[in-house]
Amino acid sequence: MVSQYKIFPIPMNRPSEIETQLNKFLSTHRVLSTQKEFRVEQNQNYICFVVEYLANAQSSSTQSSKGQSSTQNDSQKSSQSSNQVDYKEILTTDEFQLFLQLKDWRKAVGEKLDGVPLYAIFTNAQLAQICQKRIKTKSALQKLNGVGDGKVNNYGDAVIKIVSEYFKEDAPTKEKKEEKT
Repeated sequence: MVSQYKIFPIPMNRPSEIETQLNKFLSTHRVLSTQKEFRVEQNQNYICFVVEYLANAQSSSTQSSKGQSSTQNDSQKSSQSSNQVDYKEILTTDEFQLFLQLKDWRKAVGEKLDGVPLYAIFTNAQLAQICQKRIKTKSALQKLNGVGDGKVNNYGDAVIKIVSEYFKEDAPTKEKKEEKT
């Protein structure tokens, strides 16, 4: 499979049209990473999203639905469901519980920021990596794909606090499990 990039420049004064296109694209493609950058061009403010995705993941599911008697809606549904990741299967039980806490935190932040899409704060893939790597420093957070200075400055302290507290609270439980075995 080949990764490709697509750029979505969203004007700050009228985001809904392009934002809808971005959300549709994200829901129908297997996304590897996203990056966000603020731009000013010709006195117009933009937020640009650069999306890295697997090109063949979309085209192969579309090609496989050709020649079959299924409707276009069925092929879109199967394409969307095959691109979704079940983090409960990928993460350990501890990591998944932390993942859920981070998702709750992200939702609360998104609500406070009034209209900022949750994936612009952190994607599910980034949250999963934070859990797997037990990120506890800003420099480690910044090493994640798609996490730049803006995310680290805006959300780094909160994420680090959640991860540190989760694994600090969880430590006695793990020690007890090891003693029993």
